[in-house]
Amino acid sequence: MRRSGCGSTGPLGTGHFKWFIVVSCTPGTQMTCQATDASGCVPGVVGNIGSMEVDDPNDTVNIAQQDNTNTLPFTCPQGGQVRCEANFNDNDDGPGYSLRVF
Repeated sequence: MRRSGCGSTGPLGTGHFKWFIVVSCTPGTQMTCQATDASGCVPGVVGNIGSMEVDDPNDTVNIAQQDNTNTLPFTCPQGGQVRCEANFNDNDDGPGYSLRVF
């Protein structure tokens, strides 16, 4: 996947309702999963996002989940890796967004 600005990955593509990135993190660190606009620097329009989720890609245990948001705080799990996921309302919303963890 391509890199957009401000440490984001994107813009996202079309044809899928769910888009995610997998990133490493320091266990116990407070972090944020965010869906940005296509530039990667500005929080994305919430109206197109059904939910944001963070899980551990090693065991798919859900760490955080919230509906109708573009920003989701979480604590990095012991495994040191997370999947930051945006679930869009339509499968063609992706190109207007990027994803980042900070």
